[in-house]
Amino acid sequence: MAYFRLTRANVDRSKADAFVAFFERIKPQLQDIPGFISGDIIRTNSPDDDNTIGFLRSQGNPDEDQMLTIAQYDCKDSADAAREQIRNVILPGMAAFTTGDLVIREGESIWSLY
Repeated sequence: MAYFRLTRANVDRSKADAFVAFFERIKPQLQDIPGFISGDIIRTNSPDDDNTIGFLRSQGNPDEDQMLTIAQYDCKDSADAAREQIRNVILPGMAAFTTGDLVIREGESIWSLY
């Protein structure tokens, strides 16, 4: 069953495009990770939101974008094997854009509609 790692990051709104560009630059490295299936970045609030809605969605500073990165692996073993590369390459790169601690959650898919 597929395995997912989700990372929530608060990103300074002025650096949001650079945050996405960082992932575009490391795309080949991500694609070379054994068992890596796909990755997505979701902005859970938008500059077009009014300040109240944007603040509530991000549960933080209304001048930040809350980003959720989702990495899908073929199994937990693959996600675990990728942990060192994620820790040494990806997380330090993300730190240039984020304004606080990352929140990382992971787990096996228990249902899917594909």
